[in-house]
Amino acid sequence: MSKAIERKQELVNQIAEEIKASSSVLIADYRGLNVAEVTELRNNMRNEGLTFKVYKNSLVRRAMEQAGIEGLDEVLTGPNAFAFSADDAVAPARVLNDFAKTTRKLRTKSWCYRRKSSRSS
Repeated sequence: MSKAIERKQELVNQIAEEIKASSSVLIADYRGLNVAEVTELRNNMRNEGLTFKVYKNSLVRRAMEQAGIEGLDEVLTGPNAFAFSADDAVAPARVLNDFAKTTRKLRTKSWCYRRKSSRSS
């Protein structure tokens, strides 16, 4: 297997683990934001303990499949950013909503809530 394919598979595994560890994943279209706005949004996310990343849609599609999430193929088109929250499931939506009020450029495309089991096996 080529090194490029191995790196992509490692990234897919990393994204899948991030999805599995998250209580929610929010997908947003960030088209129209300039670098300063994206940096401000990343800082807002980081201040709330959230992760905000841009990945290739094809890699996220494979990671979602690996994590057992289906039905998001139509959303994974165009430029997408992904907000991950480990604890507060609504925090990504709250931060993005507050940010969108000031920029009017950010659009939420989809939200995936993963109920974490409170029982230990």
